[in-house]
Order: sequence, then structure tokens, then C-alpha cells
Amino acid sequence: MNTNKQNCKPWILKYKPINFDNMVSHNEIVQIIKNSLHNLPHMIFYGPNGIGKSSLINIIIETLYKKTYKQNILSLSASDKRGIGTVREEIKSFAHQSVYLNNGDFKMVILNEIDCMSFEAQSALRRILETYSKTTRFCFICNSINKITSPIISRCVKFMFKPIPNNLIETRLQYIAQCENLNDNIINFIPKISIISDGDLRKSINLLQILSYSSNMSIEDINYKLKFITNKVDKKLINLLLESMKNNDIFNIRNYIKNIFHEGFSSKEILYELYQTILKDETINDLQKKNIFKLLGETDYKITIGGNQNLNILNFCYKFTILIM
Repeated sequence: MNTNKQNCKPWILKYKPINFDNMVSHNEIVQIIKNSLHNLPHMIFYGPNGIGKSSLINIIIETLYKKTYKQNILSLSASDKRGIGTVREEIKSFAHQSVYLNNGDFKMVILNEIDCMSFEAQSALRRILETYSKTTRFCFICNSINKITSPIISRCVKFMFKPIPNNLIETRLQYIAQCENLNDNIINFIPKISIISDGDLRKSINLLQILSYSSNMSIEDINYKLKFITNKVDKKLINLLLESMKNNDIFNIRNYIKNIFHEGFSSKEILYELYQTILKDETINDLQKKNIFKLLGETDYKITIGGNQNLNILNFCYKFTILIM
């Protein structure tokens, strides 16, 4: 029965790191945390999704509070509880209590997505950080540090979590594939999954698990499924579209855009893929790229405020041909 439950587990839970040594990447951050584990400062973990911020704080909690988790940990999502009432009623009340602490110990407040918390609530937090620092440590987790007020930032140690390198993601996926006895049809897609995931380990593991259900399919069908679930425009189509733009081939430009829209992709996805491709194109000089990206931004804005997707994309392609002449 336990085996069946284990097999039904999402792989992001089944293969989540359970100690510091299991962490993928972020070696310097992990080492600093380990060295100061029993006298942690207030901390801010920031960086993109799926790269280990929550995993690391969970390991810290498991290491320090194995038997006293409920008494000594308050974990909140600031995206749900973002008002000043939460700070005054829940956080201040928790920080004030110290009945479960031994001398030298501290409790922890974990605020996920603090970048969603209101300015007033963050201002109220500052006083709590100062008043209860002897008994309570705060760990703030967010994607962007820019939305956190300066008084909070100045009272914390900042840890920036960078996207995980493709080679480390690939190594981790290879390990999971071996544990799950995946066949070569799926294993051969691991390098591609690593690139598509763009540094997001959680996303890569989810993709591998989804593809694992297709192990009996052909390589072509698995490839199609991967494109479908990742919602990526086919690079070949984008390259063909760009070549037509360079050659001022209006007929083919219209056909390629029609084909991309027919596959269900939005104008924003087309613009994003064009941006990525043009950025790496060495045949286009820096001045041309500057003007093209300005035009791309204007096109994106027009579509965002309700402009016709097809007409605005066509207009961008036509003006592109003028900019590179």
C-alpha cells in the first residue's frame, strides 16, 4: 500500500531535497546557511520560480524544528494575507509568544510572496522585526526584491537564487529517469527538457513526469506532445518567418503568421520568440536591433490595449523589412 502511494506521488514531491546535500545548485547559499544555522539572521530569498527557495527553507525548518514545528513556525502566503490586519493580529501575536523556546532558541515566521504585501503592512512589519528579533527570525520569499520596502531589506540578509544551469537540471533528470526506469524514448528528450525549462527545476521534473506517460509513443509523437504542453512556437516556423521578413516576402510572411495562429499561439508568444531569435541574430547590427525592439514593444502595447493581433503582427513584420534595409 505504501508503495502504491509512493508511485502516485508527484515527482516534485517524491524527489524533493530532504537535506542540504540534496540541494541542486546554490552551493554558496547553502554553505552560509549551514554555518549560521543556530544563529540565523532575518533573510530574504528572492529569484525565479522553481529553483529551490521554498525547498531550502523547508530543509532549515526540518533541521531545526523536528518536534516543535507547530509551536515555533508561522508560515503565511502574503499573496492571500497581505493586509495590515494580518501583521497585527497573526504575526505580532505569534512573535510575542515565547513559551516554547529554550534559551538561545528562536521561532521563525515565513512569508511567501511578500512582494504582494501592501506598503502599510510592510511598514508595520519593520517594527516587529526590531522588537522581537531576540526570539523570532523572519524569512521572506519572493520573485522580485524591488517590491519590498527599503527598511525591511536593510534589516535582512539577501540571498539571490539564480536559475539552475542546464547541466545540473539534466543530471537531476537523468537520476530521476534511472530511478523510474524510463525508456530511451523519454531519456533522449532530457536535454531538450532542460533547455525548455530555462533554469526552473520544478518545471523540468513536471515535464519529465508528463512525458513518462507517453513512453510507448513514437519519437515524433512525444516531440509533438512536448511542444503542445510547453506552448512553444516551433523554432522552424519562426526562422522561416524571419527569413521572409528579411527578404521582404509579404506572401510568405502572411502564410507563416497564419500557420502559427492556426496552431493556437498568441501574438505575445510570436513576439517573444521573434525577440529571442532576433537578439541572437548576428546578421542584424546593434542599431537595427535597438529600433526593432522599440517597434516590438510598441506592437506589444497596441495588442495589450485591444488592438487586432493579426494586423499588428503583420504591421510589425512590414516595418521590420524597412528597418533592416
